[in-house]
Amino acid sequence: MIVGAGEIGQLVARKLVQHPEYGLNLVGFVDDRPRERRTELEHLALVGGVDRLPELIALLDVERVVVAFSNSAESDLVELVRSLRDLDVQIDFVPRLFDLVGPKAAIHTIEGLPLVGLPPVRLARLSGWSSAQSTSPARRSVCW
Repeated sequence: MIVGAGEIGQLVARKLVQHPEYGLNLVGFVDDRPRERRTELEHLALVGGVDRLPELIALLDVERVVVAFSNSAESDLVELVRSLRDLDVQIDFVPRLFDLVGPKAAIHTIEGLPLVGLPPVRLARLSGWSSAQSTSPARRSVCW
């Protein structure tokens, strides 16, 4: 089941439908204010509002929930995901900066706070670019 039937939720749905080798049976969307569905996704149901998600998980025997962008407030989504922790369900979510996260991203933590790490882009050595420039203190520093 996908939480969020907007542009990103429908993108997730389209990718899941196009790849049956993932072995996932997409039940449908949960959203309070869904966008009109794309033609290739019209067969997927809008099964209810976000507030009904725990009930729908049990009713439809849902094993995985993908939280895409929803029109719900962030604080409401956080509470929703917390409420799902007591259920036997896998929870995945699309990070807000998903278009920057690629296959080389890593998850790090700082005392339990998750961070998505993006490795630096390695460019071919440019003429006139010295190794001293690439290891300057400014290059090695971390900004928070």
